[in-house]
Amino acid sequence: MNNFSQLKIILSLVISLVLYGIVGFMITEGWSFADSVYMTIITISTVGYNEVHELSTMGRWHVIVLILSSLGSVAYAFSYVTQKLLETRYFFRRKMERSIEKLEHHFIVAGYGRMGKKICSILQKNNKKYVVIDKNEQSDDSPRKHELYYLVGDVTDDGILTKAGVSRAKGLVTVVDSVSDNVYCTLTARSLNDSLFIVSRSASERGTANLLRAGADKVINPYDAGGHAMAQILLKPSAVEFIELTTGSETLGFVIDEIPIINSSPLIGKSIKNSNIRDDYNILIAAIKDSHGSINFNPKSDVTLSKGDTLIAFGKLENINALGSLK
Repeated sequence: MNNFSQLKIILSLVISLVLYGIVGFMITEGWSFADSVYMTIITISTVGYNEVHELSTMGRWHVIVLILSSLGSVAYAFSYVTQKLLETRYFFRRKMERSIEKLEHHFIVAGYGRMGKKICSILQKNNKKYVVIDKNEQSDDSPRKHELYYLVGDVTDDGILTKAGVSRAKGLVTVVDSVSDNVYCTLTARSLNDSLFIVSRSASERGTANLLRAGADKVINPYDAGGHAMAQILLKPSAVEFIELTTGSETLGFVIDEIPIINSSPLIGKSIKNSNIRDDYNILIAAIKDSHGSINFNPKSDVTLSKGDTLIAFGKLENINALGSLK
């Protein structure tokens, strides 16, 4: 039976029930149409207001039949609505899982607390694809409203990490409350993807050491990071304000981003000066990270760009995207 047929049955039952109640009161009690409608509605809805008029024996039998009939109809309608809600959630979840299966070079956020939501907000602003894993279902239905890839499960479960596409992901950030869960999630993710870039949260030196041993590339202590940021604002307010304005302002549109030099890049073998990056794209190269991980800060104009280098660039987002798309 399709949805339209079921809906027709429910509407027919409700309309028939209301008509039966109205006609029954008009015949058995001789009430007016308005009184019969009122009594029918409060009987079916089980509101329980006082009777409009004193009921006769026949009228009471009519009420009994009406109540029993309404219970069956309401139960059927309730089961239909519940079924539709469950089907909607199921189809949304399956659609989301199929979409996740197609993701590549995305990010995974393990933990959707205050820090996790902030990370997701920044990823969203940068138009990055990401999958959230959290043990709690979101009661406000925000994942569906914001088309968020959201998986409910234990971040330490390799099955849920696999479902999130960890083998195809570019990076993972673990920000769950438990240090042991962060460690185990990091260890499991590293075993599933050797090249995955993993950032973890830890509030202690011991936790930091354990996370690094588990395979995390970077461990952030929120208290250390927050204290450092506040101290920098205190000591160098103008410098910090400049960085915030240029990298965090949506109106100015400046960003600091990474531009990898891939095999087919026309920049390979050219010096910074001859590449015309500054003239053509108005981009400042703040640093160059080579394939071995060494970083050359404020490189000179005669430095030659090589395959595997990563440019740390500062400029307008659209210009950086244009430079990054060179092949």
